[in-house]
Amino acid sequence: MKQISTTLDEYVYTPDDRLVEGEIESGKRYTEADFNRVIEIKEREAHRVKLFMDMIDQRDKTLVFCATQDHALAVRDLVNQIEDQQGPELLPAGHGR
Repeated sequence: MKQISTTLDEYVYTPDDRLVEGEIESGKRYTEADFNRVIEIKEREAHRVKLFMDMIDQRDKTLVFCATQDHALAVRDLVNQIEDQQGPELLPAGHGR
């Protein structure tokens, strides 16, 4: 089991941040438990998915636990984007003999 930690595991909204939709409490400290339930930062999630994809053998079966069903859909889309960028892995005949 691997848990991903980044430098953005806590967040405090400031007036110069861009709010896309909803309401946010200025000065409130949002923690890991709030992400993808109360607050969503797409760039943060994209970075975490990229780190995750770099850590695993993408040929292996892998379970990913998400905060909500909407979060799972977003993670799925990010994984698919990364796979599309990297392209399929091609191995020459006889590889590993």
